[in-house]
Amino acid sequence: MKPTKDFGWQGIRLRIPEEWNLGKVDGDAKSGYARLDDEELVRAEIEWRSLPVGGHVTVEDLVDRYISNLEKKAAKAGLEFSCQRRARFLSDKRWLEGSSYEAFIWEADFRAYNLARTHPGSRRVVLMRILARHDESVEAMSRLADEIFQTLEDEPRSGEGVLWGVYGLNFHMAPDFKLEEHQLRSGHIRLSFERGSGRQQHQVNVHRVSMAELLLKDTDLATWYRSFFHKELRELLVETEPSSVDVQGLEHDALAISG
Repeated sequence: MKPTKDFGWQGIRLRIPEEWNLGKVDGDAKSGYARLDDEELVRAEIEWRSLPVGGHVTVEDLVDRYISNLEKKAAKAGLEFSCQRRARFLSDKRWLEGSSYEAFIWEADFRAYNLARTHPGSRRVVLMRILARHDESVEAMSRLADEIFQTLEDEPRSGEGVLWGVYGLNFHMAPDFKLEEHQLRSGHIRLSFERGSGRQQHQVNVHRVSMAELLLKDTDLATWYRSFFHKELRELLVETEPSSVDVQGLEHDALAISG
C-alpha cells in the first residue's frame, strides 16, 4: 500500500491511503455513514448500525437485503449487475475470528469489494466497500481492499480512548464522550463532545485552524486565541500562559488556559 494515515469516526478505525479524505458523514454512533474520496471519485463507503437487543439478524440476511436493493437500483438505471458471494480476496482472516462476516464483490457502474461484519464487543454491524473503476487492475485493487480491510477496527484498543482521525487531525477521546456537533471546513475543523447532563455535564471542543503561520504573522498565540474565541469567552474569566507541547517528538508552542 502507498503511504497511509489513520481514519477514525464514531468508533470505526482504519488505515487509508494518504490521498483519501472524508467526503461525507452522517448519523451517530448507533447508525451512520461515512464516505472517503480521492481527488477523482468516491473510494470507500462505510455504513454501521447497532444490532437490535434480543434480536437475531445474521450477516447473510443483511447482505441478502443489501444485494437485493442494489439489483433493483441497477435494473432501474439500466445497468448490468453481478455479484460474487463469499469472495476470496482476503489473504488473512485470523483478525476476523470471533465475529460473523462475509466478503463479496459486486459489479455495476463500479467494481466494489465489500466486507460485512458484526463484532461481539461493539454490538454493531459494519458494511464497508472499496470502489474501483472497471479500467483499474483487478489484482491491484483486490490487494488494496485486502490491506485496508485488515486495518478495520470497531472498538477502542485496550487502554486507549476512541480514535478520531479526519484530514490528518488525530486524537483519542474517552468512550463516554459523545459527538454532539461537528464542523468540517477546509480551514477550520471543530468537533464538540459531551457527557452527562445538567450540573454533571462536561464538554470538550477540539478545533484545528489552518494556516497558523499566516494567522500568527503579526500577533502572538494568546492574542489570537482571545480574538478567535471572543464569543465563547464573553461570559468566562480565563488566564493564559505560554507553554509548549511535544507532538511525535517535535516541540510546538502552546498556550495553557485556566479559569
